[in-house]
Amino acid sequence: MKKILALIVLTLVFGMASAYSMEMNASKENIGKNSNEMSGVSAQNIWQISVTGQIVNLQDYLPINSALVTVMDQNGNVISRNISNQNGIFALNGLCVGKYTLKVSYPGHKDIISAITVAGSLTDMGVIEVE
Repeated sequence: MKKILALIVLTLVFGMASAYSMEMNASKENIGKNSNEMSGVSAQNIWQISVTGQIVNLQDYLPINSALVTVMDQNGNVISRNISNQNGIFALNGLCVGKYTLKVSYPGHKDIISAITVAGSLTDMGVIEVE
């Protein structure tokens, strides 16, 4: 039942993600490397991809507002970070094809750390549950 509710909520709010990602893009902190500093990544693949998803509380499946979402490269360097909106939706823009670590942090909850592979123009992480 919780997953069905989450899918309904995600469906309703996902339409807002595009507009919200533009707003988040304007305010994000993007600490990236240029193409010469990134090994194995061609210049044409750099800064072209968005990673999106929704952060929810595992206990009640309610969206988590203001969770910090960080993408780091394989050396642990921060590539992009942003916070989730009131619906738990986050968008990290300007990534390139590659392997990263995604970290979700929210006070009072365990950090979620996951290896991700970014490809295509959009990588949707779906619903991420935090304890």
